[in-house]
Amino acid sequence: INHAYAYGGPNMAVKTIEKLMNVPIDHYATIDMDGLHDMIDTLGGVDVVSNSTFTMGANHFVKGEKTHVDGDAAMDFIRSRKEDGAGGDFGRQERQQLILEAMADRLTSASSITHFNTLMNQIQKNVKTDLKLGDLNTIRTKYKDANDQVNRHQLEGEGGIQNDGLYYFI
Repeated sequence: INHAYAYGGPNMAVKTIEKLMNVPIDHYATIDMDGLHDMIDTLGGVDVVSNSTFTMGANHFVKGEKTHVDGDAAMDFIRSRKEDGAGGDFGRQERQQLILEAMADRLTSASSITHFNTLMNQIQKNVKTDLKLGDLNTIRTKYKDANDQVNRHQLEGEGGIQNDGLYYFI
């Protein structure tokens, strides 16, 4: 999937996932990591419950413990994979999903309205999507309680560097 995105952008990634999972994908969104950092800071941080116990940079995360993270701490949380206890690529992927869910919770809260213009500017600069701005606002208002019903799944397999020197998950 990463290779599909790297070589063919979001359209190839969508087609790859649709074929692999045999499910239709109606829309996509990609987020620049630096922009994610700034959006989290604009929101005043987000609350996450860590999926593992590890230390990254100046931040220590404890499995099952709720932590309020600002942009810097959030980046440590979602980038960590090689640190003891971080859970490798799978742990990192799950933490990225946790941060996105926490952001969705904050974006649908009444307090996010006070930062609406700043957030919209950051979204326009850092999020690439085939959704229109009005669609995003509709999703924000109609699906604000949907996070409680999110099911996350990861493909099972093994990763490793192949003969061509590239990392593959098979």
